[in-house]
Amino acid sequence: MSERPHPIIKRLYARNYRSVDEIDLELESLSVLVGLNGSGKSNIIDILRFIRDAIAINLERAILDRNGLSAIRRWSGGQDIQLGLSIVFHNWSGMYTFSLGGDSERGYRVKRERFRFVGENGSEVVYEIRNGAFVDLPYDIRNRIPGSLPELPRSDLVIPRFMAIFDRNASVFFDHIFGMSFYSIYPDRIKRPQAASYPYPVEENGMNLAYFLRQTKEDTSHLVESSIIEALSKVVPDISGYTVTQTGGYFSIKLNHELEDGRGRKPTFDLNQESDGTVRILTLLAAIYQEPPRSLLAIEEPELNIHPGAVGVLCDVLQEARLRSQVLITTHSPDLIERFPIESLLIVEKEKGVTRVGQIDEVQRQIVKERLFSAGDLLRIEGLRRAEPVLQ
Repeated sequence: MSERPHPIIKRLYARNYRSVDEIDLELESLSVLVGLNGSGKSNIIDILRFIRDAIAINLERAILDRNGLSAIRRWSGGQDIQLGLSIVFHNWSGMYTFSLGGDSERGYRVKRERFRFVGENGSEVVYEIRNGAFVDLPYDIRNRIPGSLPELPRSDLVIPRFMAIFDRNASVFFDHIFGMSFYSIYPDRIKRPQAASYPYPVEENGMNLAYFLRQTKEDTSHLVESSIIEALSKVVPDISGYTVTQTGGYFSIKLNHELEDGRGRKPTFDLNQESDGTVRILTLLAAIYQEPPRSLLAIEEPELNIHPGAVGVLCDVLQEARLRSQVLITTHSPDLIERFPIESLLIVEKEKGVTRVGQIDEVQRQIVKERLFSAGDLLRIEGLRRAEPVLQ
């Protein structure tokens, strides 16, 4: 097997999270969640986002941003939330899991954390915390911590925040989680002038797009700028570039068009004069081509506001993006689905209020492989069916 160009999240595990009873997903460099509205696709994306937020910011903020533990715990209530993921690369792999339970004082508490890392030559380290105390800690790490081990907080995740200081392996693993981005693009907001901000990373709502594009102009290699324009011009053929203007502390984006008014002049239009589809694809391209690339790009319904004739270009860009970042998208567009490999599709269904996820049904898989119908055709005709899990 060829070496992976970058680490990827290979497994995502969750139990009792929103509409998810229990899932244990295998992800690839490109994974496509396909399902009806309300099936739970966004909840699956939010599992990863919650893990990222809990580690990169703090657990309390991640829970409060979702209106408390009761709002994210599955509606049946009373059960612990368990979340985890594994990351693999050609010379290492790691897995981190944690569980959350109720608490009368704070509303929640961390009941268990576990991190396992396997490096080159099969070397392995394991950290585990239960109810505020280490039950597994490598001997060499223990010797580097002065004094007796303190009682650990149960209101936050300890291993990502503290053990990364003592163990480079943990740092590499959790840095990958920090680097995940989740994009939900609302063109109306992006069209307005934007305040000065940090140019990197492209914000998940696109609200620093102008400042990001301004920075691409200052990059002497112009690689990011040329990549964005090359792809954008395939969607809107008369676009030849972009400029960013400043008025006070605000920045506005203008797109250059290869049109002439009869006197040799070529117009530039403010972003608020462009279509929602053009603004949306511009923002997605900025997210995809930003440098350094994000470890994971999660994009909900990337085809929204984009003309069906441009879907092929979008698919090509996403296929290329997986060589730089892991890509996870949600969609129910037949035009987009039929352009992806059948192996990349994960079917999301809701049964009696519970989200189920799995590979495509074997009968439908064979139909697609034998080219009787495409996956998009099957979605239009009868809907894509999830394969039933094999009973052990």
